[in-house]
Amino acid sequence: WMLVSGALLAQRGALFPALQAIGLEPAAVRRAWRAFSKGVWHISVLVAGWRDHVIALSDWEPHEYEGYQPIAVDITAFWRP
Repeated sequence: WMLVSGALLAQRGALFPALQAIGLEPAAVRRAWRAFSKGVWHISVLVAGWRDHVIALSDWEPHEYEGYQPIAVDITAFWRP
């Protein structure tokens, strides 16, 4: 959530303040930091998980216009107004 909410951009890339800005408790911030620095993860798995989460939302309804399906959820890792 830190990445897609734009908290990392607002904190100029500083992980600890960005994790705190999204409301994590200090222990959760430390666990997240360890996951970033020592964990093994792949962005494709994270993006697929995000996609599955959005599709599972009760308000989710894909739309199609003349054969085109617009992107309903932006997965860019920074906030854009």
